[in-house]
Amino acid sequence: MTIRDDLMKELEHEIQFRKSHTQAQYKAHVGEYLDFVKRRDPSYEKWKDREMVYAYIDKLKRAQKSQSTINFIIRGPVGCLFRFSGLRLPVKLPPIDLAVYSGDESLFWTEEQIQSLIHTARTGDTKDQAIIAVATIYAPRVSEILKITKKEIDFKKMVITIPTVKHNLVRRHLIPEEVQYQICKYSWDQVGEQDLRDMLERIAGAAGIERKSRQSFHAFRHALWDELSYSGLTPSEIYDFTGWVKGGTQGFYIHPLKYNPLNDRKVFEKHPFLKFWK
Repeated sequence: MTIRDDLMKELEHEIQFRKSHTQAQYKAHVGEYLDFVKRRDPSYEKWKDREMVYAYIDKLKRAQKSQSTINFIIRGPVGCLFRFSGLRLPVKLPPIDLAVYSGDESLFWTEEQIQSLIHTARTGDTKDQAIIAVATIYAPRVSEILKITKKEIDFKKMVITIPTVKHNLVRRHLIPEEVQYQICKYSWDQVGEQDLRDMLERIAGAAGIERKSRQSFHAFRHALWDELSYSGLTPSEIYDFTGWVKGGTQGFYIHPLKYNPLNDRKVFEKHPFLKFWK
């Protein structure tokens, strides 16, 4: 077996208990890194050299990868090679806070676009209304929306539970009056990820929005962080609502995520998109 074969085999062992999509991500990124190494060193012996990792970072930059993406690839998949080999990652990476405006408009929905999306969703079926309500009010990841079922809705207390994709934690939030009808009326049947992406594409088209490729469900998170940062709320109040101690790819989830209705009410008073559901 080659060094590459040994590394890929050890990687599979290291990530065997991670979610399937995470395993696929790690294998793909590590494979691309090792392909890069092979072009410079067919023996693969220099895969752990500091200069090799920095050269790969330069390649990612030339490919116009964002710094947050570079940090994920190097600290996550590539860093995994070093961790299971008992080595320290030999490079330094700048900290990233995605809650701060990045300059890339395609990462955000504008407030006007979100108003149009909500207006269009409200004319659709109960699924359109419920999914867009959750996406615009709580801004979970699409994979987290997929985990919501009827049992996550407490009709008596008007509380929604959103399972996270990180650390197997949950977020619990009040359901504001403005979207109680939309969220509670839907059956929350299981749907596929592509179904949700197709739904968003359809609603954006009906709203007359020429959607950029990166204006996805995740862009609601960026838009909410950006708008709330001007609202007068403190960073801890904002990140508590969205499930972070601090914003950005290198943020840390609050452990455990606490149900905080007082903070929810404070956020709802300043929430930039809740008014569009009235």
